[in-house]
Amino acid sequence: MRAILIALSLALLAPTEGLAQTAWKTLSYPELHMTISAPPGATPAVSHQTVPSAGKDVPMTSVALPLPQYGDAALQTLVADFTGLGLTADIDAAARGVVGAAPDATAVQVAPISFQGGQGRDISLKTKGRFFRERLVVVGTRMYQMQAISAVGAAEPLPETERFLGGLTVTP
Repeated sequence: MRAILIALSLALLAPTEGLAQTAWKTLSYPELHMTISAPPGATPAVSHQTVPSAGKDVPMTSVALPLPQYGDAALQTLVADFTGLGLTADIDAAARGVVGAAPDATAVQVAPISFQGGQGRDISLKTKGRFFRERLVVVGTRMYQMQAISAVGAAEPLPETERFLGGLTVTP
């Protein structure tokens, strides 16, 4: 009887263990006013830089999530903060910049979206043998860029793309 109970307990726990291995995690970045969803096993690498814009230095933070199981593929979030700079984010100019940075791009699509009361653009294209998806959103004085970049030669976009792009929440 005891052996049956142990076997039954192990059988009931096995699916839970499998689910835990595939569960996405929420990463919180209060200083960036956001949370993002990340696939299991993805280890974030955070970096900071400034980007010149209209004669001013705009602080930008990158949260990169390498996906070595797909070669050199990655998910990435970039946050540009225009607070106190007297600048505003131009979503259409940003979208043109993304597309313009890939002059060999094919299958280019740019679609307007609404996001938490702000404006945004979804961009998809293929360039240099990679599938590239980006969601640009402006909320207040910040522009968030969610990117999913496949490995060179991938036959299709990353399977994590839509879940990652949909996993951004901007917090107060």
